[in-house]
Amino acid sequence: AQLVVLAFQVSWSENIERLLSDKIKIDLQSALQQIESTLGILADLVLADQPTVRRRKLEHLIIEHVHKRDVTRALIDKKVDSATNFEWLAQMRLYFEPKNQNVLEQLKIRMANAEFHYGFEYLGLQDRLVQTPLTDRCFLTMTQALHAKFGGSPFGPAGTGKTESVKALGNALGRFVLVFNCDEDLLEMIGNSNNLLRLQKHFKKMFAGVHALIINENDQTLIDGIQSKEGEEVKFFNPISIKQYPNINDWLTRVEKEISLTLAKLLAQSIPQLLTIQRNLTDKQAFIDWLDQYQAQLVVLAFQVSWSENIERLLSDKIKVDLQSALQQIESTLGILADLVL
Repeated sequence: AQLVVLAFQVSWSENIERLLSDKIKIDLQSALQQIESTLGILADLVLADQPTVRRRKLEHLIIEHVHKRDVTRALIDKKVDSATNFEWLAQMRLYFEPKNQNVLEQLKIRMANAEFHYGFEYLGLQDRLVQTPLTDRCFLTMTQALHAKFGGSPFGPAGTGKTESVKALGNALGRFVLVFNCDEDLLEMIGNSNNLLRLQKHFKKMFAGVHALIINENDQTLIDGIQSKEGEEVKFFNPISIKQYPNINDWLTRVEKEISLTLAKLLAQSIPQLLTIQRNLTDKQAFIDWLDQYQAQLVVLAFQVSWSENIERLLSDKIKVDLQSALQQIESTLGILADLVL
């Protein structure tokens, strides 16, 4: 789901930016129609009988598409006609640069004048925060603070979503978010640092979204991957042996790096496949196969990348800015997703 959402976010960002960069005709209506069509597809899909993991991916995509639909409508209502307009720059935009030799730096996130490399922290299939204009404003403020290397803190009554908003921002940036908590099991975790089976029940406390390790059946000191609470798995490209890292800090750091590297490589695979599928949205089975192949986090990332690149490509067109085409593509995708969910 992570890659699916990322791919859509990239697609939306590039599509809108391409449309806004067209000096002859800026047609954001096409981008809106694409999103609404995709939402229709997603709505149909989510109402259908679906496996648990695929259903969660569809839910993540629907939440992301609804947010992008609202943002696109706001851009149209405010008559945004340039890729340099602050209303557009203030949005969280994802850009995928496959020519970058460093796979961990291929995905960039921009918001106003802040720019970050996506962190590729594995997020699992956790619940996704519904974004509102207030959430967007919080993200804008926090990203500016991060960019300036300042601290930041949302303010408000208890239970209004301050912590969840910051965690959601960390998820959007693919970064590890640490919420401090005094855990009474800390000593047991440290005392069994080289016993993976004993650590299994505590591992969910070490990484957000990670519920358990995938331990090699033949060698119980070998970590083959990670698993979320919902059962979504990430198989490492390079399994990790804790025999080589007797210190718990060393092998946990190695696990963290391998998670990021594995997700980055999978994202690089998922985006070209998504772009191919988006050219022929009538092939629902190809879309389903793609959904099942990648993690929910990457599914979302791939969509974000695809959308961002598509919008920017449309906005950069000097002859005709046709955001309506981007909207139609999103709406078509939503229609497919809706069918699958149903």
